[in-house]
Amino acid sequence: ICHQLGYNKAQNYSTAAKMKSFGSISAISIRNVDCTNDNYQVILQCDVSDTADSCDFDMAVTVNCGMTRVWDDPYSGQIRLQGGTYTSEGLVEIYCNNEFGTICGDNFNDNAADTVCVQLGYTGAVDYDMIQSSNMRTWLGNVACSNTYSCLSSCSSCPSASYSCQVGFGSRVAVNCTYT
Repeated sequence: ICHQLGYNKAQNYSTAAKMKSFGSISAISIRNVDCTNDNYQVILQCDVSDTADSCDFDMAVTVNCGMTRVWDDPYSGQIRLQGGTYTSEGLVEIYCNNEFGTICGDNFNDNAADTVCVQLGYTGAVDYDMIQSSNMRTWLGNVACSNTYSCLSSCSSCPSASYSCQVGFGSRVAVNCTYT
């Protein structure tokens, strides 16, 4: 849950019965959540039961996430989506040379869009598009993956200098990811 919200870890968790300060609970959506891998980015990557009819409200879980957001201490090649209506969509930004920048849309393809989404913990991309971006530095261009990979660095790695995008002024990649 904390990864999905952009934090690096959970500090603690409890049942709602023990944590009355969270207020009232109106519904429980899933139950029997089993996350065997702490690198999962989205809760639906875990094994869950789709229905929670047999759960009492005192079985609801509360989570206290760590104070460090994952992009406060980024690594080279880390990607994030910014400016979308939902966390699963937006302008693709990649961390290179100690700052986030964009990806130019030239030669970007379906496999590259899927790879971006897989790196973020989704199963793939619904679609991608080119959008007019701010004056942010562009780090990558000609990102044409020959397959879907778990990390964009399998297709293109961080350069030492910014990239000059030729696809039209400001045409940067935005994706819409899905988890199915």
